[in-house]
Amino acid sequence: MAIADVSEYQRIFETSLWFEQDEDTLDYDDSACGLPVTFSNPTLHALFEKHAQTMLGMLKKQADISSKVKIVIMNHVRDEHLSLQMAADVLYMSARTLQRKLEREGTSLSGIA
Repeated sequence: MAIADVSEYQRIFETSLWFEQDEDTLDYDDSACGLPVTFSNPTLHALFEKHAQTMLGMLKKQADISSKVKIVIMNHVRDEHLSLQMAADVLYMSARTLQRKLEREGTSLSGIA
């Protein structure tokens, strides 16, 4: 569904926006990760949590290695030591095997993360 007026989105995000793309992403500067959370919204948190659990359930049904790596990333998103080796360990394979499998699917850990 095409959005007729994107001005409100541009006002809120203060950047250029592209709709109806192949994936839904939000890219932001790495410095934003260090900013403090100034307020919380328990209702919104519950909604996001439910959505994340739904997405994880859908990914678990997929058999490709990329989907399995996405699950590892989601489960370890706060882990500063997330690496190819860590993902491989979680998936019970060597880092090189994981790398080869991802290459066969035309991607890499950095391409997924």
